[in-house]
Amino acid sequence: GGLEGFDQMEEASEGTQADFMLGMIMGFVFGIIMLFWIWDRGIVRRQKLGILCGIGANFTLGLMRLQSREHVPYHGHPAAGMHPP
Repeated sequence: GGLEGFDQMEEASEGTQADFMLGMIMGFVFGIIMLFWIWDRGIVRRQKLGILCGIGANFTLGLMRLQSREHVPYHGHPAAGMHPP
């Protein structure tokens, strides 16, 4: 009886898995801009964590894209090789 009310109250302050996913999507799409959103008191803890994870995923994929660009052959064409035409 009394324990169910406590679990619901804790979930309300912590947030749900849907809050986490929404935060992750917002963090991934909007990136660093979402850091300002984290300090809003109206945001539940799991959504803040999701925002941080989304920003981290965005940053990681950006670094991976930069790394792969460094290894593209001359003029970005695989058949061109590393020598000028």
